[in-house]
Amino acid sequence: MNDDNDKSLEKRSKETIEECIDDTAIILGGVVDKDGFDYRGINKTTGTKYDVNGYDVKGYDKGRYDVKGYDRYGYDKDGYDSSGHDLDGFDRNLIHKITRTPYNENGYDKYDYDKDGYDKYVRDRQGYGKDGFDRNLIHKITGTPYNENGYDKYVRDRQGYGKDGYDRYGVDKDGYNRDGYDVKGYDKNGYDKNGYDKNGYNLNGYDKGGYDKDRTYILDKKKLI
Repeated sequence: MNDDNDKSLEKRSKETIEECIDDTAIILGGVVDKDGFDYRGINKTTGTKYDVNGYDVKGYDKGRYDVKGYDRYGYDKDGYDSSGHDLDGFDRNLIHKITRTPYNENGYDKYDYDKDGYDKYVRDRQGYGKDGFDRNLIHKITGTPYNENGYDKYVRDRQGYGKDGYDRYGVDKDGYNRDGYDVKGYDKNGYDKNGYDKNGYNLNGYDKGGYDKDRTYILDKKKLI
């Protein structure tokens, strides 16, 4: 019985010693890999995160490039991968790898301009759109907010009216909207959309109840006739 206890105690003691040895190894950095780095990424020769050639445990230098000159994403210092193309698919000669032309699948070159010289915001290399206006709404020829014909970027004149005669709110110079009514709802002849004037009478002089201004009922008038 005592022999069994002694053996059990001896086994536990041995395991404890092994654990202590392992812990000590870990504290000291543990064993190193084939390149001389421990589990912390410290090189045993230099005592730093970089080996004698200047590379860390993952094979990258201080600039984050590997021995072949590529970063973790596979691009070199100029932004090209091992096939010679950048992130957008263009090579050093500005040719796209898929289309084999200076333009990608969407029709834009390396600098995001299409064949007509406009970017995806429809601006040329000087920043002007096809309408001649830049992002500050200044026209490239006149140098003002208005083009040669006197209209701004939104095709409104200096008074704020477009070629159709209406302003940004859809109201013309006389105050009528595209349906022909003013702000109070009356047309140029003074009638609303139901055909009544501001006093409530229609073109024939009758109100909605059928009475004229003299309060004569329309049917009574017909009887007199």
